[in-house]
Amino acid sequence: MVSLKSKLDKNHLDVLEQIGKSNKEFLKRIILKCNNNKVNKQYSPELRSFALTLHYYSPKAYDYVRKKFDCILPHPKTLYKWYTSINGNPGFNSEALKSIEERCKFVNYFLFGAVIFDEMDIKSEVERVGSKMYGLVDFGGMEKYIAIDDPNKLAKQVLVFTVVCINGSWKIPFGYFFIDSLKADAKKFLILKSLELLHASGIFITSLTFDGAAVNMSIMKQLTGFYIDKEYQNNNLQTYFLHPVTEKKVFIFLDPSHMLKLVRNCLGDFRTIIAEDGEVSWKYFEQLHTIQEKEGLHLANKLRCKHLNYRKQKMKVRLAAQLFSNSVADSMTVLKNMNISLFKDSIATIRFINLFNDLFDIMNSKSLKSSHFKKPLQYSKENENQQNHNNIIFEKLLECEKYILNLETKNSEKLIFSKRKVGFVGFLICIYSLQQLYHELCENEKVLKYIPSYKMSQDHIELLYGCIRAHNGCNNNPTVRQFVGIFKKILVHHELRTDNTGNCIPQENISILHITSKIDPVNVINMTTPSIQHVLPEINNNKEDGSIIDKNIDRDTERLLTLIKNFDTLICNTSMHCIRDC
Repeated sequence: MVSLKSKLDKNHLDVLEQIGKSNKEFLKRIILKCNNNKVNKQYSPELRSFALTLHYYSPKAYDYVRKKFDCILPHPKTLYKWYTSINGNPGFNSEALKSIEERCKFVNYFLFGAVIFDEMDIKSEVERVGSKMYGLVDFGGMEKYIAIDDPNKLAKQVLVFTVVCINGSWKIPFGYFFIDSLKADAKKFLILKSLELLHASGIFITSLTFDGAAVNMSIMKQLTGFYIDKEYQNNNLQTYFLHPVTEKKVFIFLDPSHMLKLVRNCLGDFRTIIAEDGEVSWKYFEQLHTIQEKEGLHLANKLRCKHLNYRKQKMKVRLAAQLFSNSVADSMTVLKNMNISLFKDSIATIRFINLFNDLFDIMNSKSLKSSHFKKPLQYSKENENQQNHNNIIFEKLLECEKYILNLETKNSEKLIFSKRKVGFVGFLICIYSLQQLYHELCENEKVLKYIPSYKMSQDHIELLYGCIRAHNGCNNNPTVRQFVGIFKKILVHHELRTDNTGNCIPQENISILHITSKIDPVNVINMTTPSIQHVLPEINNNKEDGSIIDKNIDRDTERLLTLIKNFDTLICNTSMHCIRDC
């Protein structure tokens, strides 16, 4: 390679320097192959990552690319040897927890995380491989602590636990359990156990996120004492519980995406909800759609037939988010201002849409570069503009709280006391938890500079499910045996991407922190970091998308690592085209 460089002019050398480390290794191996020289059997972390990711999406595509590149990629048998070094059995995964521990050791500030859990349906089927049988309920050694009705039942779901770093750009699934159904006491035990294990790994857990299933609401009542009845007073509401080890507050969030779908379903089924300023009616959505279809012109909104006939796709978040969007509200406002008689009483519906749009934006804040309600709450004494922004958000949250509390059915029953209360109560819980989390971590303890509320969303685990279902094509309900194999593969990956056809779509570049028994922990951290920057010396300095690397890294290496990320993304996109062609 050195002798080859000496024959190149300056322009060619500049190109060679910028192609990235993975490309350099590709080029070096191809040259060695062409010259019939011996090729090193040890693969760099970047090449390993590319090979594992491509093979995950499609073994056939991997074989095709490997053949086209003259077998410079590792043989599939080598990949399987890498997988066998990882224990992917049910239970809390020791390798994943060790990976988190290594991550915490190589940064000079505290890491804070959000625990998210959810169930995924699997195919109930018994499979035998030698003496081992797959398909029954399996708690990975936790059976002695959990009361199980029948251990020989077929598993219908898999319960997955994931942690998302709040002041970093990584997430990792650290445990799963095959279940038939699980009572609140058993789930509560697993939750508290997960917090203990994560604390032992060095990460501080500040929040817990789940959906609005009845058993989850029961867990929340057990943990916090939270319950809304007709004697409800919001000043006595507690949406947190104490950490089993540190006794710090852990705040509960009900997934905002799930809550928005429940609100949409409630309005679609009831067709009319009574608000302070009039009737919120489903008919205005239908009338807007009819006018747009008749005129052949859409008023800068995404309202289509599928948004009204949502029951066939009721799990898709974007249908609910696009329905309750400012663009739909603006379209109704335009028609109302044009004195279209069909929209003369639509003011209450317009306000309903705007409030839930703003509330959903607040609960999905990510970047400090965003504006309006998409910008997160940020602590700043000196910055008057930021203080004004925080005040605007707090005022909007208070407005949403009062608005939700006063919503009624046509029978004059408060929605928060009705059978369809979960979506509205869930948003109330999110409102209280977000405000308290900000006051606790940013104002009181001053350990975080801002709260990216999107990190507390279930989107992260839904995107993980999307990766699982995309394995070898489309498999919406993998068997127990398939899930075990896929989980092991995911633990050694960080370049998995989901398409835009699932229940939710990626909103942020958050990598899966992967584990390996072959690579130095520093390389693990570097490979799982989407963007590179130096760690500042102050403790608890949570930079936006806090990317972490070895603090002694030189500038050239930093530049190369940045290029690697761009190269990996390009290669993954190229490999997906190969998959489609195959």
